[in-house]
Amino acid sequence: MNHLIDTNVLLSASVHIAKDGRDVAPSSTTEREAVFHWLDAFVTGNEFWVLDSKGRIEEEYNNKQTYQDFSIQALLDKQSRSQVFHTDVDYDPDGFAILPDRLASVAWDNSDKKFVAAGLYMVELGQAVQIVNASDTDWYDVAGTLKAENIGIVQVIDGWCRATYREQNGREPPP
Repeated sequence: MNHLIDTNVLLSASVHIAKDGRDVAPSSTTEREAVFHWLDAFVTGNEFWVLDSKGRIEEEYNNKQTYQDFSIQALLDKQSRSQVFHTDVDYDPDGFAILPDRLASVAWDNSDKKFVAAGLYMVELGQAVQIVNASDTDWYDVAGTLKAENIGIVQVIDGWCRATYREQNGREPPP
């Protein structure tokens, strides 16, 4: 399996280890620990980390973390074992990934489009791919669209995300 890892996963896992007081959701140690364990298991496993060949995903990671953070070291570990796959993603002049016309009407978070575009590239290659999320509830709103495109979503702390979605939206998240 190939994984596109949302930045919130990396932040949550790194803050759990560093305990440095950065304001990162979730604030609960229990949920952060679950995210850390997921990332640690992924890094020591044989699955691939998917990035874009233009470096925008990694740039986002580095904007919010430093070389010393656990998750940046995790990425370096995957790279050293040749377990990173780089995809071709095109970007518009504003720096957001360009998606096919059939997905233009979907209410995407602009910063998430690069993960979707990289996922579509993997699907075109016949590769299974999942987007991994820890704390962004907006992935629930596009999960059905992504499933139709053969892109899975892993909600590392699904219970926490569902409760947060209910708080934010006053309703249950889509299935």
